[in-house]
Amino acid sequence: MIKIASFLVISIGAMFALGAFYLARGSGDDTPRVVITEVAPTPEPIPTPVVSEPTPPEYEELYYLNEIDFEQGDITVVYVGLGPAANSLIVRDQAALRAVKETAYLNSEITDETETGSLALLASASASVAPVLQIFRDDTLIASVDCIAASCDTAAIVPEESQTQLFTQATPYQIVDDVFHDHETYLNTISAIAENPNFMFLNIRPHENFPAVAIEPTLKIALPTAAIQSFDTFDSSIFEALIRDAINQQLPEGAQIINVTTDGPQPAYIADKDSQQFVTAGGQPIAFPNARFLPLSVEITGADHLSDAAYDAITEATLLEFDLGPEFAEFITTRLQTSCVDCYFLKVSRSFYQSARPTDSTVERYDLSYYDLREGP
Repeated sequence: MIKIASFLVISIGAMFALGAFYLARGSGDDTPRVVITEVAPTPEPIPTPVVSEPTPPEYEELYYLNEIDFEQGDITVVYVGLGPAANSLIVRDQAALRAVKETAYLNSEITDETETGSLALLASASASVAPVLQIFRDDTLIASVDCIAASCDTAAIVPEESQTQLFTQATPYQIVDDVFHDHETYLNTISAIAENPNFMFLNIRPHENFPAVAIEPTLKIALPTAAIQSFDTFDSSIFEALIRDAINQQLPEGAQIINVTTDGPQPAYIADKDSQQFVTAGGQPIAFPNARFLPLSVEITGADHLSDAAYDAITEATLLEFDLGPEFAEFITTRLQTSCVDCYFLKVSRSFYQSARPTDSTVERYDLSYYDLREGP
């Protein structure tokens, strides 16, 4: 009996381990049944997330004036894009610059995960790609602080509290944009700027081709298309001499003719005035046999334009034509079998000019931008 009782106890304990249970009797059946109901496990508590404070960026202070020698000439600092309307700030006050030589700094290395860039102080005589500020001695670049990254936060790089004293001493200025059409005047202006401290190039000095080399102005003129009745009696050398003489009389000092060119004699074709199309026979345009037309042009060096009066004089001197009226009327009447002579005209396949006019030119032009530091806009 003791063994059986122990077995029952163990069996009941096993049932409790599997779940809660109870006995129930079915209707009309005295056989006891065991019904087991599973108990859901107690849910684990959800831990509360811990919000960590963002780590602020770490900066290394760059004292950009610390190594600058103020004894070798006047120092100018240009803060790129920090002025009104994203213009530059220019500081030339030597006393103000000396006073902050050891305290003015920039935020150099930005070491957080969203790095926006780092700065480098470059002792350089060439322009920088993306400068934050540039330091000049007598208008010559001696150092540049460049942002290395593609996008830089200027406000983070240039802490205002470190530069306040300097910014209040910024020099007012205007940017002058000059255009010259004479190389000598252009060079003389550059020399004058170099000698006058009230004018400087600073960060807008051209990086390449400065001063610009001289540009040779050129001009190409289309002359009136010459109408020639008979090439048997036409002397092209005499006609070219006439052209050169007429043009030389209209050229300014220093200009000269490079060459006179022609595309060769061109036939003229009968065309309908209403449609502006060639009249054809057998699919080919009908040529007028009693004349040839000579397209002419001239190239000039040392000038890129002439006056209207000069073009009128050249037209009058080089226009070569003859009266085609009677021969043209006879040809239209007999060849086209029509009395409507005015319904047709002569048309050439190349350009036809009735007066001299410019068709191409190389303009002598020199652009020069610089700072006028005498007063603000």
